[in-house]
Amino acid sequence: MEATSIQDKKKQVQAVVKTFPDFPKKGVDFVDYFSILYHPKETQLLNEIVIEAVDKHFADAGESPFNMVIGLETRGFFLGMVLSQHYNIPFVPIRKKGKLPGETECANYATEYEEKNAAEIQKDSINEDSKALIIDDLLATGGTLRMAYDLVEKCGAQVAASLVVFEICVLEGRKKLKDPSSCIAIYEY
Repeated sequence: MEATSIQDKKKQVQAVVKTFPDFPKKGVDFVDYFSILYHPKETQLLNEIVIEAVDKHFADAGESPFNMVIGLETRGFFLGMVLSQHYNIPFVPIRKKGKLPGETECANYATEYEEKNAAEIQKDSINEDSKALIIDDLLATGGTLRMAYDLVEKCGAQVAASLVVFEICVLEGRKKLKDPSSCIAIYEY
């Protein structure tokens, strides 16, 4: 049976998502975004779900509220490219420090299982006229997504919204964002 409603699509995608307890360290339940990519139909459904969620979030915005998509390494790249192509706007990566050539802006952050991290964005990829939609796979403690917001703002640009596939609500990462309502979560755990 073909999934047609957004809820049916979400159920079909959720059925292929794997969770790994105590990975990468004890006490962390790892929700594996890659398990969706092993299933082409569910990957396509997730693409449709995400586009519908973005359109719904900005339904009353009038003019386009964002003019670029920023994807966080690595899992944010997949949906970031889908959205970039769908809306015909640039895709800009945020990568771990030392992985991007040219002049970069850098920010430090922590995750639920790593204390010290740093990520970068290329300075010439973003400017004060940029309004970004930031994409990542997961919102847990909020460190990674907050870092992305900070990087965009360091470059003089604005964050229109962010989108994550999975949000681990008990960790309250959304509270670290300047505007918690600006984050779209497809699945909440």
